[in-house]
Amino acid sequence: MLIRLLLPLLGLGTLFAWLFDPIMRWMTEIVLPLFEPFTQWLQAVFAPVGQFLEWLFNLLFGWIPDISLGVPDWVTTTLRIGMLVLLAYFASRSNLKCRQKKLEESQADSTGETAPESEGEQCQDDRQRQQS
Repeated sequence: MLIRLLLPLLGLGTLFAWLFDPIMRWMTEIVLPLFEPFTQWLQAVFAPVGQFLEWLFNLLFGWIPDISLGVPDWVTTTLRIGMLVLLAYFASRSNLKCRQKKLEESQADSTGETAPESEGEQCQDDRQRQQS
């Protein structure tokens, strides 16, 4: 079922390639040469900045040895995406817990019961720590 949903999305690039290829050829042949002097000027202006940043990076991090484990690039990319997903999951879970505590407090207040104040204050303290 998932393949049935993804197939049209994967095929859009191929579907419109016949339209975008002539436009790209026109831009590379006609439009981009007009901007070439400007890009050369920008490269000349920013070359010293790039050399300085390269020197600074080498000074700060040049002493760290290069560790090559022979891991393919797709593994590190997948791990980064996985870490972002976990981070988003735990952030939303924390937010849902805070909302649940507030809901329980408001329900307890409406029924006349006294809810412990420390839970609500703890939720607010957590939010303040996250914002700072």
